[in-house]
Amino acid sequence: MPRASFLNSDRTEVLTVYKHYGGYRNEYCELRISAPDTGAVRATLPIAHFTSGRGVKLGLSEKDIVRMFGNEAEIRNGDGYVMLSYAIKDFASSPFLQRFNYPSYYARFTFEQDRLIDYRFGFEYP
Repeated sequence: MPRASFLNSDRTEVLTVYKHYGGYRNEYCELRISAPDTGAVRATLPIAHFTSGRGVKLGLSEKDIVRMFGNEAEIRNGDGYVMLSYAIKDFASSPFLQRFNYPSYYARFTFEQDRLIDYRFGFEYP
C-alpha cells in the first residue's frame, strides 16, 4: 500500500500512514506507531512522542491498553511478545463504519516485556 513514514523529534519513534488504493487525496486509512526500522523516512517532525487521540503511545503497559479499550481483545502470545487485537466488524449496527463506508476497523497492540512497542490501527482494506 502507498505509505509515508515520519520520525519524532529524537528519532526514537516512527509514524507510518497508509493510503488505500482508490482512496481520496490526503485520506490515510491506517496508521502505525513503532520503533524506527530500515524503511525510508519522509521527514522528522517536531513531536516528542506520537500519541493517538485516545492517548495511546509507545511504552504503555498491557493493563493501560485494556483500561482504555476493554477486555474484549483477541490475545496472541509468542516468542516474548503479546498482541492484543480489537475490531469493529458489524457494519449494519455501526454508525462509525457506515459513516466512513468501510467494512471493519481494527486496533492491534504489540507488547514486549509488558511495554507497548507497536501500535497499528485503522480501516481494513476491503
